[in-house]
Amino acid sequence: SGFRGQGGQQRRPGWAEPLGAAPPLTLPRQGDRCIMGQQRSFRKRKPTSWCVKGKSFTSPLTSRVCACRDSDFLCDYGFERVPSTESDADKCSANFWFNPLSPPEDCALGQTYTSSLGYRKVVSNVCEGGVDLQQSPARLQCPLMPPRGLRVSIHGDAVAVRPGEDVLFVVQQERGDVLTTKYQVDLGDGFKAMYVNLTLTGEPVRHRYESPGIYRVSVRAENVAGHDEAVLFIQVNAPLQALYLEAVPITGVNREVNLTAVLLPLSPNLTVFYWWIGHSLQPLLSLENSVTTRFPDTGDVRVTVQASCGNSVLQDSRVIRVLDQFQVVPLQFSKSLDAYNPNTPEWREDVGLVVTRLLSKETSIPEELLVTVVTPGLPTVADLYVLLPPPRPTRKRSLTGDKLRTFCGLRLFSIPTETRRFCGPGPGWARFVSHRWFSVKIG
Repeated sequence: SGFRGQGGQQRRPGWAEPLGAAPPLTLPRQGDRCIMGQQRSFRKRKPTSWCVKGKSFTSPLTSRVCACRDSDFLCDYGFERVPSTESDADKCSANFWFNPLSPPEDCALGQTYTSSLGYRKVVSNVCEGGVDLQQSPARLQCPLMPPRGLRVSIHGDAVAVRPGEDVLFVVQQERGDVLTTKYQVDLGDGFKAMYVNLTLTGEPVRHRYESPGIYRVSVRAENVAGHDEAVLFIQVNAPLQALYLEAVPITGVNREVNLTAVLLPLSPNLTVFYWWIGHSLQPLLSLENSVTTRFPDTGDVRVTVQASCGNSVLQDSRVIRVLDQFQVVPLQFSKSLDAYNPNTPEWREDVGLVVTRLLSKETSIPEELLVTVVTPGLPTVADLYVLLPPPRPTRKRSLTGDKLRTFCGLRLFSIPTETRRFCGPGPGWARFVSHRWFSVKIG
């Protein structure tokens, strides 16, 4: 709002007639009058005046450039201020880790560069003349620099590929000359080549591995000034085709149990196996395809295995019954069966089911109380697991552990007499059960 002047008339500030003398010229009062390389003066209103110059007033500021002084410079990269005995001002000296004469990383042979004397002008400072701490030294020739920071990688960051898949190797060099450097590439499968300007063009090296395996890829960069080397290991794995978990279906409390993961293709390189036993969420890791474990309590325990190889993952699971009492009877087969044994889990499982049905039919023992497990390898042998019958809701006592073997023996010896008797030394059962493809020796 305005204010009342003489005669009670209201005046507008800013465009009124001046009252009194013009505002005085004011300069900075604290010591140095140059700020960021220039000195500025400005005008301010008198405390007793209520208005300023009218429309004829042009500019409230005047400025001039100052001569450069020590305070207009900072320490350059790699330098720090240290007290100086020669003058009152501190001096910028190179840190212990910095070499001012070292050429920059992009300095190529045939080019020149300048090294810093330790000072640089403050950003936005406009001082001129005076002290020149940033004076340029003589330009230096870029020397031939040895290759440093050599790296070899695979495009896409994958270090596991499949046979026959295109692999793009990318070679990079952080420092050093690239025009006179030669690059010797060894891809580990017999392929070797010499390249020039490999890191300058950025062109990748394309290759295919035909056979599974682990290959050592090396790149050696060398010039007159020195050399550097980079190494990379690449896995070439065929995708997993099948996984089968082999384990005894029945075991006793605290008995050692072997768990085996059978893979196709056989024995792939660097396959990692994850084992989950029971309700545990923390898997057991192994590079071998088999582990051993024990079960402290009776009941059904589920065991799961995952096989991971490169980008391929397969899983299989089995349920193992942990019992207090059961009987294991060794079985042998006629030699003719070995000729048909491909030693695969599926074949062993099928033969086990056939033998179980055959023995159940010949002995009248319920099939659910018999389990036949054919063991891997040759000659073809098996174990017959005979279980106790479930307790019946009567007052009669069920079979005890002492009577289990007698019960099984009586039933197995009840095989019809037309089957052939096997005569051999030692205790135990000795009976043959004939099949159209093989014979089973019990005991």
